[in-house]
Amino acid sequence: SEILAQTDEAVFIDAHIEETGWPPIYWQEITPRFEGGMVSHHFKPETLLAWSSSLFHYVPHAFLLSVQGTDFDFGYELSPMTENYVKKAAALLLEKINQLASA
Repeated sequence: SEILAQTDEAVFIDAHIEETGWPPIYWQEITPRFEGGMVSHHFKPETLLAWSSSLFHYVPHAFLLSVQGTDFDFGYELSPMTENYVKKAAALLLEKINQLASA
């Protein structure tokens, strides 16, 4: 939360499963919201933003970029489909960063 309070924009990058109903590459602006997690080591990005607001009275402009994962087993490589999604997500991220920089 302290690092978030020192930045203008933040992008949280994560993976999701097909069952969320999201497209394979999902981009969304997010806002602060306290929401409990199922386990103690898990905070949603919206919760981190809410902590930033509560503790430091500041919230950066924030976004979520999520890529659909297809194989969550332990390993060192992405599945071919996910690797393709990651390349497209990286291009989208670069496009969004350029848009934010020129705004």
